[in-house]
Amino acid sequence: MAKQFHTLPGAIDIDSLGMILPHEHLFTDLRGPYVAGYGKAELSAVRKVVEPYLEEAAAAGVTALVECSTVGVGRNLPVLRALAEATSIHILAPTGVYRDAYIPQRLRDMSESELAELWTKELTDGIDSTSIQAGFIKLDMSDDGPTALEIRNLNAAARASQSTGAVIASHTIGGRVAQQEMDVLEGSRSGFGALNLGPRTDGARYFCLEGCGAPRSVCGTRHCGSTLSVATAGGRNGSCPHRVRLYRSDFALTRCRLVQSR
Repeated sequence: MAKQFHTLPGAIDIDSLGMILPHEHLFTDLRGPYVAGYGKAELSAVRKVVEPYLEEAAAAGVTALVECSTVGVGRNLPVLRALAEATSIHILAPTGVYRDAYIPQRLRDMSESELAELWTKELTDGIDSTSIQAGFIKLDMSDDGPTALEIRNLNAAARASQSTGAVIASHTIGGRVAQQEMDVLEGSRSGFGALNLGPRTDGARYFCLEGCGAPRSVCGTRHCGSTLSVATAGGRNGSCPHRVRLYRSDFALTRCRLVQSR
């Protein structure tokens, strides 16, 4: 069976897509969920601003994009649905939640099991009582985290990933935080996609996660033990015998299963 993305218009075979933008923010509210008017917008105003950029992207060959504004920073399904109806680009909506300070009270009060159940439902049945399924799980770690709630989120995301096959993506700043995240997810054997780290790459290491999904110097379908150094970034194989395609940062849901850690 062909692998598929679940997008706003519906499921689509990955192999039918061309260029994919793996980390975009079409609509975001960084004020957080505790301010008046959080996440609200006039659809016509958003469309007026965003549609020209979508048209330009489509003309450049973009066929899909991953919307990373998750719960806590303004995930707005009506806005995303309106934009999806106005473009040929397939938009993936997230489930998940942003970092500790942005977690809405309703989610703060949930247990790990309840959160995993919610995210699984959004991935398989639909978001907010619609039939629109989330396409991946998006998290975020505090710069001095992960906090206890963020670890709970990681474990809940791992459980949802295990039951659905969904990729987990996490915005993460700093190698110490990234390492702790990998420890949690490695222990869970989840379908981890990538860490999106900050811009500094001095002393970085690159771990191939193609196929097996285990984030520690592991490549291909077997544990080959290859550590890919910073010098291998940009598509070369380095010491990895399985000739996977390497990416330097961020995550691509089509082919990349790579984690960068300092």
